[in-house]
Amino acid sequence: MKIYFQTYLLLFFVSLAGAQYLEKFLPEPTGNERVGTCDFYFTDSSRNEIFTLKRDDCRNIYVKAWYPASKDAESKYSDYIPDYHTATLKRNYNFLLATRRYFKRLKHYKTNSLVDAAVAEQKQYPVVLFSHGYGIGLSEFYHSILENIASQGYIVLAIVHPYESVIVEFPDGRSTKIRNFPNLIRFNHEFKKFKKAIKYIDSDESYEALLADADQNSEFIKRSQKIWTDDTRFILSMLRAGNEKCDWGVLSGHMDADQVAALGHSFGGSVTGQLCAEEESIKIGINMDGWQFGDVFNKGVKTPFLFIGAEQNGWYDIFYRNNTKAYYSSILKNTQHFSFSDFSVLPNIGEKKRKKYITSDNPLVELQQTNELIVSFLNHFLKGMPLSDEYLPLNKRISGLPAKINKQKISM
Repeated sequence: MKIYFQTYLLLFFVSLAGAQYLEKFLPEPTGNERVGTCDFYFTDSSRNEIFTLKRDDCRNIYVKAWYPASKDAESKYSDYIPDYHTATLKRNYNFLLATRRYFKRLKHYKTNSLVDAAVAEQKQYPVVLFSHGYGIGLSEFYHSILENIASQGYIVLAIVHPYESVIVEFPDGRSTKIRNFPNLIRFNHEFKKFKKAIKYIDSDESYEALLADADQNSEFIKRSQKIWTDDTRFILSMLRAGNEKCDWGVLSGHMDADQVAALGHSFGGSVTGQLCAEEESIKIGINMDGWQFGDVFNKGVKTPFLFIGAEQNGWYDIFYRNNTKAYYSSILKNTQHFSFSDFSVLPNIGEKKRKKYITSDNPLVELQQTNELIVSFLNHFLKGMPLSDEYLPLNKRISGLPAKINKQKISM
């Protein structure tokens, strides 16, 4: 009996230790730099928070950063996600049919990022501003893409948009969640109407009609896009201000405010397009499978722009027909909307569920292609490196879109 009891205790403590540290599931970054990570919290005192009832409540924004870390850094590797409320994670990601226990364990997997590590020796690095998707967005679910960018010699500032993301926890103990599910339902309702309408564009007249309809019937989406674009513009202003107005901690003096790119997935991709239509200081933009809302249709994007889309979601080039700079489009085979995130590599979710949301039999291949496209585009326009022939077959290279729509029905 004593032996059995000792064995039980041993197994208990081994399992307890295992809960504190689990092996990595994320792919290794492909760049030469080690990766560090740290957090920042900002208050935009010029804007009131519309999602709360307090009159003096200003907009608070959380930024998670990834960056090239010193080769001598001895920091610990970060947990995959912070100690967020497990029930909140389960509720927002219920389509995975995962249990609370699954998300509790997911928190303890390790990443490739060193917490608060010193920055690598180079004086300054180009900056990439990132925005997640709407509703179920969480910057941590893009580690496999954002860590890889940082390893290539970039500083990534992932902007988390409170009340319209899964959860944000601030240092003073406050936490924000997606405000309510009716908001998410309304967002999806407006989006589905827009997606359905674009199927029937077959002339300039029907295109203009779609724009008018979208402008009148997407008030909720337009409001959210303005909030997110203003969030991003505020962080851009803090970046330009340097340490005069805010404390950038370990990143102080290492961010090149003249070399800034924007990247986003889903609704964050739409925000990226809108930002690039309004801010000529943004050098390039990359939209990962996001339907473009706002007035990009008419304004056009003012920077070189890359669209990376899922094979399942149709044709997007019409959104960028008035771009004034080079436009690149790549639709990756065997992909769906969540292929452009860590859902491609999450552990133990089952191949049946993975294929439902990712499609591919080998999602790591598509994730690798996505990373190669992003890095190649960044390196070309921010570092002057050539676009390798290895990437060109994946791209439909368009130097501006034709002014007229092809008189052919667009099918989705």
